Amino acid sequence: MKAFRVFNDVDQVDVEWTILGLRWRMPSMICLIGALLFGVIVTRAVSYWVGVPIGVLGALLVIRLVGAVNAMDPGGHLHEFTQLGLLLRTWARPVIDNSGRR
Repeated sequence: MKAFRVFNDVDQVDVEWTILGLRWRMPSMICLIGALLFGVIVTRAVSYWVGVPIGVLGALLVIRLVGAVNAMDPGGHLHEFTQLGLLLRTWARPVIDNSGRR
């Protein structure tokens, strides 16, 4: 046992921020920054009047999805990609009938 280790079986720790009352992990923060940067790129390439709404709407979409993901797992036990997969499968097929399986 190494003297500087307190938890021997912990390999990695996820980084979390709490912003706007939501739990932000690395994938969601990258998506938010990416949406804002995409709005800046469109602003530079096309117009201010096109780029700003795209960036704002993209950021609002990411904030909405992060809120939905946080509502699914308030304790934060599941990974974000697992939660997004569950959310997309639920939106695509809200009713599952498993009575035909034996």
